[in-house]
Amino acid sequence: MRKLMMILALVATLAIPSSALAESKGDDPQVPSEEAIKLAQSIDQATDPYAAYLALSEKERLMVDSVLGAAGETTTVEETSEYTILASGCWSRTNTKTSTSLGIFQHRISQILQWCGNGSSVTSKNDWVEVSTGTFWQYGGIIDHWTTGGVGWTTYRVHRQAQFNYCPLSVGCGAQTHYPIVDQQGSGNGAYWQN
Repeated sequence: MRKLMMILALVATLAIPSSALAESKGDDPQVPSEEAIKLAQSIDQATDPYAAYLALSEKERLMVDSVLGAAGETTTVEETSEYTILASGCWSRTNTKTSTSLGIFQHRISQILQWCGNGSSVTSKNDWVEVSTGTFWQYGGIIDHWTTGGVGWTTYRVHRQAQFNYCPLSVGCGAQTHYPIVDQQGSGNGAYWQN
C-alpha cells in the first residue's frame, strides 16, 4: 500500500504541466523561472494567500504550483542541550524534519522524546509530535507509528512517518505528497540516536 501511495504521488507530480515551468532557466524544464519564484514568494507572504492565488491567471497559478508544490529539500535538525552519558538522569531531544522549495517553507514535523534512566534501563518515557505547514500544504496525519523497548528495557525507540499534501486551489490535494520520517532512540544511560 505504501509503495502504491508513493507511485501515485510520483505520477501526480509528473502531471504538473511543463507549461507551469514557463520560461525555465537554461535547457532544464524542471527549473522554475525567476518569475515563477517571485510569484510564489508573493503568494507565500500575502496576508491572504488564497485570495492572492485566486487573483492570478491560470498560467500564473501553474507557475506558483511549480515552486510551492515542488518536491522540496528536507533538512534535519536535532534540538538538544549539552548532555553526558550518566549513571542516571532525564533527557529531552527533538528531531525535526523541515521541507522547503527554493527557500520557501513547505512543512515541518518535530518529534520530541523525553526519557529517564537509571544507568542501565529506561525508567520513564514520553514522546509526541508538533507540525506546521506552509502556504497550500496540509498535514495528512501520522501514517506509520511504532515503538520498541520502553520502561524496564535498555532503550526506547519511537518511529513516526507523517503525510503532508500540497493542496492548491487550482489542482486540489494530491498534486504533491511528502512522507517525512522521524525516528529516535534513547538509552537508560542517556545515549541517543536519531535518523
